Order: sequence, then structure tokens, then C-alpha cells
Amino acid sequence: MTPRIEERVGQRLARGTELCVVADVNTVTAEVAVPQEDLAYVRAGQPATLKLNPYPTRTFEGTVTRLGARLREQGADRVLIAEVRVENPGEVLKTGMLGFGKVHAGRRSIGFLLLRHPARYFWSRLWPLLP
Repeated sequence: MTPRIEERVGQRLARGTELCVVADVNTVTAEVAVPQEDLAYVRAGQPATLKLNPYPTRTFEGTVTRLGARLREQGADRVLIAEVRVENPGEVLKTGMLGFGKVHAGRRSIGFLLLRHPARYFWSRLWPLLP
């Protein structure tokens, strides 16, 4: 993992100095930002799909291994990071790649999908008015 390791050949190192970083890149962990509104539907163990910008025609399949413990602000939105474990065939996935991810949270009716955001909006406006 250490860049330009060949430049360290012949270099004298003090005791305890790191020479290089070695990692298994057969599987990688991707971070997928899940909007706060969808957190109730995401759990560890669910399947996920990734599309990365360098490979627009390829789909990478993985599994959610862990959900973060703290929300992050991302622009005007609040998101939770879900870690997705993905096989890395041919070691094509690299650190820092960007793309899109989908967590497959099960099947829902079309009515649920169409009405969940309006229902959440009205409930959030109505709830404070209730005794």
C-alpha cells in the first residue's frame, strides 16, 4: 500500500520506523452515505450494490457489515455511513474512488414508496401540535 516503495531501497531506517504498509486488497470496505430519513430500513447483513465512476458499466456486489454510530452533515443533508464489504476481483477497486451505492432493504409496495415522504412531512408538522 505504501506508494513509491522502490525509493526506500538502500535507505537506513531507525529502529521502530515504519518501512511500508501491507494490506489484503482481495476485499475492500466501501463507505456508503445513507440519508437520515432512510435509516429505519438499513441493517447490517443486507446486500448492497455499488457503481463506481471509473467503471460505469460494472456493478460491484457487497454486504453491509456495519453502520456508523454518528450522523455526519453532508451539505444540507445528514447521513450515516454504512460500511459495505465488496469483493475486489482483479484488484481494480482503489482507495478514494467515488460512485453511488444502493442498499437493498427489501420489497415495498408502490404506495409505500410514493407516500412515505409526504406522510413523514405531515407527521413531523402534526406531531408537535398533539398533546
